[in-house]
Amino acid sequence: SSVRFKDLQSLFSRSFRPFRNSGVQEGSLNDAEEGTAWFSSRSQTSLAHPPDLASHPDLQLGDLFYHTTPTLRQLWLWRLDVNSKPHWQPVNTGYRREDGRRLNLTESWKMPTWIAEATWSAKYKTRGEDSATF
Repeated sequence: SSVRFKDLQSLFSRSFRPFRNSGVQEGSLNDAEEGTAWFSSRSQTSLAHPPDLASHPDLQLGDLFYHTTPTLRQLWLWRLDVNSKPHWQPVNTGYRREDGRRLNLTESWKMPTWIAEATWSAKYKTRGEDSATF
């Protein structure tokens, strides 16, 4: 059976962390260009793909889906395919989006975040890493 619209809202809420010095408030539903926005889930097993959130009212292009298990972290980016149809694309840390920011996980809480290329280069390129391990 399919998940009803209200069920999607109660099962999956959108988290948002603004970029430093952006002037945007934590937890707001602002554009993903102003910070990092994601939906998340946790279970004992990995996912083949995220749930269908296309009808979720808060889902925006550029949002992430972040799934964790005791031994694995999975990330997907909501973006347009070659036919301009939105879909979840699997991505890894180190993925570079159009504005040059790189996908990373915060050191303390392991939450997704988009960081500036200069920060990425200073932390990971100097160690010869193309993507951060997690």
